[in-house]
Amino acid sequence: MQVYPRGHKAVYYMNFVHQGKRICRSTGKYTKKEALAYAVEYRHQLESGSVEKPQLTLAQALERVYSERWCRIRDGKNQYQRVARVIAILGNPELRQITSSDLERLRGALFNSGNKPATVNRYLANLKTILNTAKNEWELLDKLPKIRMEKVAPGRIREFTEQEEKSILQKCLCNGYVELHDLFLLLINTGLRLSEALNLQKGDIDFDHNYIRIWQNKTDRPRSVPLTATARQVLLFGAYPFGLTKNLFEKQFYRVRVALGMKDDQSFVLHTCRHTFASRLVKKGVHIRAVQELLGHSNITTTERYSHLSSTHLEKVIKLLEG
Repeated sequence: MQVYPRGHKAVYYMNFVHQGKRICRSTGKYTKKEALAYAVEYRHQLESGSVEKPQLTLAQALERVYSERWCRIRDGKNQYQRVARVIAILGNPELRQITSSDLERLRGALFNSGNKPATVNRYLANLKTILNTAKNEWELLDKLPKIRMEKVAPGRIREFTEQEEKSILQKCLCNGYVELHDLFLLLINTGLRLSEALNLQKGDIDFDHNYIRIWQNKTDRPRSVPLTATARQVLLFGAYPFGLTKNLFEKQFYRVRVALGMKDDQSFVLHTCRHTFASRLVKKGVHIRAVQELLGHSNITTTERYSHLSSTHLEKVIKLLEG
């Protein structure tokens, strides 16, 4: 029998074979001595057929999932906070007591707070992860309540026009926002996320081969992005490395947005540079798979929302009728 620590909080797991089946699960203990004692007792209960499934509250399950899984991923804290809000709404029930009616109550509370369907889905997905883990990995639940995800309309993809791009750059310089000016140029010419651009280190830039290497990103999948002439100029002779924080850049860009009379356009944000980069590529006939690689999307479905912007194949079809 083996016990060993795992996760951020080093909770101990047990690993042994019982009747030809490997048992590998958390003991819920944080010292080797306690974990070994628990594992011995658990094995004895298995052999005697008297194992009782422990019952966890949602709060206890959240702490366990966080220590075993979410603490190691970039969005882990956000997922933790979302489930913490779920607990505040539902009142920390035991996992086995969560019903479909509880989920509808949760859904209603989230919508009443002004959340959109996509945001509600994030809460539901995080709760679903905990319940699935409790059933499939911890074997604490025999069945799960059905979690219905909200339908999300694709919506219109906002992109900056060439005139808007020129106006933004001019207004940045007029306001003395030199760093924002150069950051905007870098974002719209590379499709980087704002966090990726701000985390970019000098060692990530290869001027000899003309590309940048993105190591830290949302999907934790490193990628390379070739440099346009404009992006290269910014990195060689511009304001890079950037000295302002993400929050300060966003505040400056909001002032630019207001000055350009776009205050009510909620999509007039720095992230729209990324949409603009992708949209321009697709319109020029770049294959959607290449766009996926440049953006660093882990799922092609995310990239396919840009595919309707390319009408080249449709034009070819229509020309057949004229042929």
